[in-house]
Amino acid sequence: MDEWEYDEIDDEDMRDYLDRIRLRRSENDFHRTKDALRKFTGFLEYIGADSYEEVGVEELEIYIDYLLEDGLNDTSIKKVYLSQVTNFLKKKGVVRDSIHDKLDTEFLSDESIASRQGEEDVHYVTKEEYVEMLEATETLRENLTLRLLWETGVRRGEAVGIKLEHIDRDKKQIYVDNLKNDDDRYVYYTSHLSRKLREWLDMGGREQYSKAAESEYLLISNQSVKLQDKRINEKVKEIAKRTENVGEVIGEDAMDRELYKPTAHSFRHSFAIHRVRSGMPINFLKELMGHMSVETTEFYLNFREQDIKEINEGYAPRVNAV
Repeated sequence: MDEWEYDEIDDEDMRDYLDRIRLRRSENDFHRTKDALRKFTGFLEYIGADSYEEVGVEELEIYIDYLLEDGLNDTSIKKVYLSQVTNFLKKKGVVRDSIHDKLDTEFLSDESIASRQGEEDVHYVTKEEYVEMLEATETLRENLTLRLLWETGVRRGEAVGIKLEHIDRDKKQIYVDNLKNDDDRYVYYTSHLSRKLREWLDMGGREQYSKAAESEYLLISNQSVKLQDKRINEKVKEIAKRTENVGEVIGEDAMDRELYKPTAHSFRHSFAIHRVRSGMPINFLKELMGHMSVETTEFYLNFREQDIKEINEGYAPRVNAV
């Protein structure tokens, strides 16, 4: 293959992969794959990753946001730019075949991001929305799950992976097994979550579920010793729908089903936004969120217009003038 055909793709593994695609697949498949890998190469540079091998669930979530911000059609993202990249990553053994089950793509519809630019495009939960959602919870497990997402900023896959032995209740900290690399971390929680943990673990909340005795995990169900991560997203949606002001339909999928926000991932955005607004240094936030680079963390800091206005007013100099 001629050098010029590799436009902006320097990685040898990607080039070899493209060679095979060109020989074995249609010309259209080749060009779609090349376009996707070129875009992905730019994304890796954007987040400061040295190699595609550093990519996991978190980076792919950010990659989706990156593509949306670039104005790409949602269908193109799902069927071309995300699909072709994950095919490559699966081929190289970087991600598993089940990767799509772990990605939050329910909000993607057939409309372009350009048609929903602006404040409604920022997917995070305000303090008022969080309180309203807490009041709408119907079970202790729902309440505990919301507080866990809000206070720790864990990914939904990390939330369901928390084992009882991971929780240090004296220090109010939780050991988190990072989904994407070996850089595991601790996250911390307040007395609010501590009280719910006491109800859940010491006062019979967890024991109401039939799988409790045989499970080592914090979040369980009557059907499974470990709550499925997709169930976290479903619960967030169900709770939001019970409120008056939080849940919002943002489109429809290919089967005309409503797409909703917030999602579980919205709470991770909320974790970042509210801490930066309170003055937390971004390097500390990076560690709490389990990111490999500050650039990845910065991608979460997508403020609403009203936020920017309020922050500016807080930092504006005070001058007593006539």
